[in-house]
Amino acid sequence: MLKESQDRIHQSHNFHNIYIEKEVSQDIWVKDFLSTFPCAQKIEIESLSQILEKTSSLPYPVDEEGFHSLVLAKQRGPFIRPCPCSQESIRCGYYFLSVGLGCPIDCSYCFLQGFLNTPFPVLYTNFSDMKKELIEWENRLSKENRRIRIGTGEMTDSLIFEPLTGYAKRLIQIFSQLPHMMLELKTKSIFSDSLLGIPFDNIVLAWSLNPCEIAQLEEPNAPCPKDRILAAEKAVKSGYKVGFHFDPIVAYPNWKELYYEILCFLFQKIPCQSIAWISLGTFRIFPSLRDTIRERHPESKSLWAELVTGYDGKLRYFRKQRKEIYCFMRDSIQNLGNSSVPIYLCMESKELWQDVFGELYEPGRNTILREFK
Repeated sequence: MLKESQDRIHQSHNFHNIYIEKEVSQDIWVKDFLSTFPCAQKIEIESLSQILEKTSSLPYPVDEEGFHSLVLAKQRGPFIRPCPCSQESIRCGYYFLSVGLGCPIDCSYCFLQGFLNTPFPVLYTNFSDMKKELIEWENRLSKENRRIRIGTGEMTDSLIFEPLTGYAKRLIQIFSQLPHMMLELKTKSIFSDSLLGIPFDNIVLAWSLNPCEIAQLEEPNAPCPKDRILAAEKAVKSGYKVGFHFDPIVAYPNWKELYYEILCFLFQKIPCQSIAWISLGTFRIFPSLRDTIRERHPESKSLWAELVTGYDGKLRYFRKQRKEIYCFMRDSIQNLGNSSVPIYLCMESKELWQDVFGELYEPGRNTILREFK
């Protein structure tokens, strides 16, 4: 499984066409990056919209096109945005750092396949603008005596292109000077070796996990979950705190057995004191994504369980089933690890928080930042 997934991921590192926005074409980082692809065709464009117009009829991702083309562009909007949490869901205070678009792993449930309007991965390369914005946030947070978590894994995988770009390594150096922001680099890859040996207190390496059986069908292009945990173990030995995201939890018929098995392996390898947080979120999709999954991933079992339109308009499991899943995961984590392991729910209602944790949600009390000193 590992060899096959790595072969597929490495296809996405073999670019045949690289489109470069004119405004960033003379940046030193861009020139250095392009020099590593001497055989690729370099095509200068005025803007990303020029590519979108020509490829508007192509779906995301186009296998041959999507894996073998890349766009280097300028981020023209803000780099930092609050997590687009579902309406009426409890917010965990998370922010996203926009570093690019698109992910070649292409999981069956990924919302990007129904969201992005470009079939190609995009990397934003105006680092000076990013750093300026981050420093402005740091200054404001310092004055307010406030801290935030921020991650790069919303619109792409944080480390999927790391062997080519060194992007995350550059971010770690920037964030080492920003003590009021905790950077999370979340991935399904095992491309973390280049980051080992340079840990900082406000950097967390995190892995999205599912049981092996579920990952084989729903995440077939990613390394198997046990290999991700072994990568996390190496990170811990290097000095990092690590995070884990069981999201989406998919209710296969034998889900309890499957999730307990992967949790057992996790706690065999990772000491509790090295876990920054574990997030839990059950399978949920916009209704429009259901047909996309059926068409693009006919082998997926993610739609087998009954779904209902939830409070936020997304298709979800019934509240009773979600409560059962979360309580099982909570108890398993606490029994296999201990009660000090920070757990939070992703995009869930106040009622579910109370069902699972037995307490009303109080901003500042339930937030994971209580562990961020």
